[in-house]
Amino acid sequence: MCASGATQTGRRSCLFTAREIDCDDVLAALEVPLLVTQGRADSVVLPAMAAHVLAICPTAEASWYEGTGHMPHLEEAGRFNRELAKLTRRARACPPGAASERRWPARSQGSKS
Repeated sequence: MCASGATQTGRRSCLFTAREIDCDDVLAALEVPLLVTQGRADSVVLPAMAAHVLAICPTAEASWYEGTGHMPHLEEAGRFNRELAKLTRRARACPPGAASERRWPARSQGSKS
């Protein structure tokens, strides 16, 4: 991982160079549930990016991790795994054709937003 210092400084710096990627059209058309997992203290992918995805994608749900940085899946692995398992169960429970009609099973209310 670049944060561990395992890569040379020059290589690591190019990873953090600002770049613009516009995939709003893909996000807006997404028909499957999307879990947006974001550490509020992330300085690599800023929380504003998660807010943008949540605003654009009709099937996105937020999972904010207070005091967590770029790796909530490692920093709070138990919570992350539980939320991902819930999302997977909901997606598997989706009746045929529901994706095109956006009739996914109800979102859980447990995620912090």
